[in-house]
Amino acid sequence: MAGRPSPSVTLENVALAAGVSRATVSRVVSGTGPVSAEAQRRVRAAADALGHVVDPVARALASGAGTRVVVAVTGTSDAIPDCDHTARVVAAGARVCGPEGLGIVLRRLPLRAPGREL
Repeated sequence: MAGRPSPSVTLENVALAAGVSRATVSRVVSGTGPVSAEAQRRVRAAADALGHVVDPVARALASGAGTRVVVAVTGTSDAIPDCDHTARVVAAGARVCGPEGLGIVLRRLPLRAPGREL
């Protein structure tokens, strides 16, 4: 019987359960690279039993592919990205974008040009 899907089950968890390397699990999940039929069977069985689900955001970030939404904040203080409002905006963005496979990137844009006095 398959386990309940859980985004907290990692490739490492599946590798340990299947008795293979993390790289082998990654190749099976992504459908790339050579993997024996037996290793594929063991990885798929372990992933099912543990309830592993593919995280599209993690996959996109790991591969360097995918689309990211940039949240840009401005200000004269390095503390701006740590404020409560920014945290709420980023969290809301992650809730909306994550299920669509989009990553969130937070960037601070200085209010003044580097090397210029205010």
